[in-house]
Amino acid sequence: MIFIYHQICKDLNLQYIPGKTCVAWVVAGGSYAGAVSAWLMQQHPGLFAGAISSSGVVDARFEIPEFDTQTYAAAGQPCAQAFVQAMRDIEHNQESFMEYFGTTGKNEQDFYYFLADASLMVFQYGDWAKLCPKLISAYKLSQNVTPIFAEYMKNNFKFDSYDREYLKNSPRDGHQRQWWYQTCTEVAYFQPAPLINNIRSQKVTTQWHLDICKYAFDLELNDPTERTNQYYGVKEVYGPDTIFTNFWQDIWHIIGVIKQSQNQPNVEYIHCRDCAHCVDLHTIKESDPTELKQLRQNVIDFISNRFDNWDKSE
Repeated sequence: MIFIYHQICKDLNLQYIPGKTCVAWVVAGGSYAGAVSAWLMQQHPGLFAGAISSSGVVDARFEIPEFDTQTYAAAGQPCAQAFVQAMRDIEHNQESFMEYFGTTGKNEQDFYYFLADASLMVFQYGDWAKLCPKLISAYKLSQNVTPIFAEYMKNNFKFDSYDREYLKNSPRDGHQRQWWYQTCTEVAYFQPAPLINNIRSQKVTTQWHLDICKYAFDLELNDPTERTNQYYGVKEVYGPDTIFTNFWQDIWHIIGVIKQSQNQPNVEYIHCRDCAHCVDLHTIKESDPTELKQLRQNVIDFISNRFDNWDKSE
């Protein structure tokens, strides 16, 4: 193979660099794939000109109670308080709301995790404006915010994929089942309710996550992240050839790379409304915030530089 690459280099009139192909590639991904992009660049630097790690979740953590804390901050006041009020109201009227969502007879902890995880998507994917203004308007008028929250959830999300029976019996290639298997065996990212500023029910515990792993996959597990982090280096994943992009509103930034260092000089971290999970990989719009436009340009400049230097000796 080395000889073939050498011939390709001669044909293209490029200088051959031992261990590198002359066909330059950039590996890119967002979220878990963003972490994989960074990890892949770390493990096989000779295969790629560079990597883009968008919202890369490189820090595999057993527990992340900060999910609610960050969601609370991202929602802002009084939207966050309206969220909490709606969640507590649903807890106090559990039977009627489980009937409303068509989950009567289902596991109540599964139901509460569904409410927490799905509602978090409002901020994770930059949809603050789709729900918060309505909640805020009702809250300021001292009206009941719960029907607004419940209707939004019912119209936009389905409980089915959160049901432990579905996870256990769904097709082996089902996305939700695959993701749960990865969390159970590799990265965890378990999201129990924090003691303060908790939006989700206190019934969503770390033990509940482990119970799901047991029920769906018959896995008796504790913390699966030690091996993952030892291999990849947590937030200290090698990064001179990788650009890391993260966004304050995105809850997942708390386990991503958001600070520059000698080991990770290419870091873009911005704070703007609805600049959320992997937003730099979305279709470009004229209405995009200035910070996002500049971030995208910085990514383009980084990749251009990596390509320009690919055929030069180190």
